[in-house]
Amino acid sequence: MEFTGFCPQGLDLLLENRLRDNKAFYEENKPALRQTVIEPFYALIEQLGPAMLRLDPQLIVEPKKCLARLRRDTRFTRDKTMYRDHVWCVFVRDKSGWSSKPCFYFSLNQEDFSYGAGYYQTPPPVMAAFRELVLEGDKDFAPLPEWLERSEFELDGETYRRNRYPQQPERLQPWLNSRSISVRAASTDWETAFSPALVPFLEDKLAQLAPLYHFLWKAEMRAAQK
Repeated sequence: MEFTGFCPQGLDLLLENRLRDNKAFYEENKPALRQTVIEPFYALIEQLGPAMLRLDPQLIVEPKKCLARLRRDTRFTRDKTMYRDHVWCVFVRDKSGWSSKPCFYFSLNQEDFSYGAGYYQTPPPVMAAFRELVLEGDKDFAPLPEWLERSEFELDGETYRRNRYPQQPERLQPWLNSRSISVRAASTDWETAFSPALVPFLEDKLAQLAPLYHFLWKAEMRAAQK
């Protein structure tokens, strides 16, 4: 399946589907949503698959397992909105635990598209192991703060209100004070998003995140040994 780009019509339909939040409207427009959103995402994931497996051979790259559903699961949330106005895919080793395992992701909405790596929610034992490695001066973490400063990416997520590590170098403090570790970048380069050029664009951007991704797995392994 060849990825030829997303389209403005798909983004408009996603937004309208979210605003109407109506099953009848969704069912009526399901073929159009599939054609303009779902199938392009499947094609994108399929073409990214080989590059993602080079970063981690254990990643799941099957399109249907990587793509989020348009219909939200509202059983355990106060927000009962049925449909999303954005769509994303994740590349993770275990789909059942994607929110608490290191992953790569790409997300698309009406305002921009974003890409990054890390956790949706880092388990506390993993964060503890992560901080231990940082404080020990682990060689695999050492280049990451400088890389982040020079890159387009930024740390994404909630931090502690109070600086818990004021005695540590300033460049380490954002990492140590994060409740969960993930980095992201966003773009409004629609010319790229609406063309086949998005594939090599994401291959390059996600490959830049590989050192962080593998360091997070190092923290995972340490946490698992305790």
